[in-house]
Amino acid sequence: MKNKPVFIQENVPLNLFSTFKVGGLARYFFSARDIDKLKEAIAWANKEKIAIFIIGGGSNILVSDEGFDGLVIKIDFDEVKLQDEILAVGAGVEVIPLAHKLTKQGLSGLEWAGGLPGSFGGAVRGNAGAYRFDIGGQLISVVVLHKGEIEELKPEECEFAYRTSIFKKKRAKDIILKMH
Repeated sequence: MKNKPVFIQENVPLNLFSTFKVGGLARYFFSARDIDKLKEAIAWANKEKIAIFIIGGGSNILVSDEGFDGLVIKIDFDEVKLQDEILAVGAGVEVIPLAHKLTKQGLSGLEWAGGLPGSFGGAVRGNAGAYRFDIGGQLISVVVLHKGEIEELKPEECEFAYRTSIFKKKRAKDIILKMH
């Protein structure tokens, strides 16, 4: 492919990124930890007319043994920052370890999430929940990449409902970056 960014890998086994540990190769693969590189990878794939598939913690996907003949982008934004009692969490952060860590530190609000597999980005997309709580009810805002631009949405704009959100419907192409 022409002008493929150097940070995009080729023929990466997807079984490494699924909790089921099955699946073939991704023709192209990129682990997103930098927004500018994420934008560059998406622009390249769009220019080359290459399909894009976004993954997070891999707990809610089953990858075909035939793999994916496109660009798989694994969201690995791993920021965890507590400031003035507001927690900022990158979309690539795994839910279970962080929920347990915060609970052990005596911080409340996510103790109900201690059994949710996957990443916070996936939890927001699917409005994951347990014990009559859900992630949408815990948020102040969600930061997304929408049509190449960074946008911050309030919970009411995310249309959270039982196990769904705007990110599964009207804005399925948005990429969740972090949440507060």
